[in-house]
Amino acid sequence: MVTKERKWMPIEMVTTILKDKKASPEEKLEKLEGEMKNLPIRQPKQQPPEGGISIREVSRKYGIPKSNLSRWAKKGVLKIIFKVKNWLYLDEKSLVEFLRSRRGNGEK
Repeated sequence: MVTKERKWMPIEMVTTILKDKKASPEEKLEKLEGEMKNLPIRQPKQQPPEGGISIREVSRKYGIPKSNLSRWAKKGVLKIIFKVKNWLYLDEKSLVEFLRSRRGNGEK
């Protein structure tokens, strides 16, 4: 499998370079390319733990807003099995049980 090197640049850095009124478009592009060389390579997404599913994936799979899922996880209603920076991985088995119990109570 071929993987591309992905780099990211903070938006503040890009904005500062582009707002420079003294620099020509060519100079701005050259500055951006120079800064890109110094940036770290973006690491591939962390694989979810066994039986885990990210909030983003739950939202796509079950059609539940991410804000609801985050709130339920913070309240302890949903079991968090792993947390990495801004990513929460939920226990999918307990999530399904929770969703079934809500459906049984007449809630959607």
